[in-house]
Amino acid sequence: MKFMFNLAAIFIFTAFAGCSTPYQEYTGIFSRGGYVDMRVGEGKYVLYMYLNSFTSDKTGDEYLTRRVSELCSREGYVGAKLLSESHATPPDPNFKAKKIEIQCLK
Repeated sequence: MKFMFNLAAIFIFTAFAGCSTPYQEYTGIFSRGGYVDMRVGEGKYVLYMYLNSFTSDKTGDEYLTRRVSELCSREGYVGAKLLSESHATPPDPNFKAKKIEIQCLK
């Protein structure tokens, strides 16, 4: 009986492990979530992170930090300043959404 319980636990863990939001650009319908970024000025960006219910807010913050670093460094900036942070309306009611605005720094 214990073997069957362990087997079921392993199956459930494996099934849900692949369901979290990966680090990727959000592509719309049938997506598991991801980021969207828009340049709104010289070194200034608005970013959205859409997370499904299997992904922690901490992971979403790590993804946003990674994306900010990619955006700023590819333009030769050395850092970024957070200008604003808020919850956003997700494109899918099953997602959590966060919006940040940043300014890259020289």
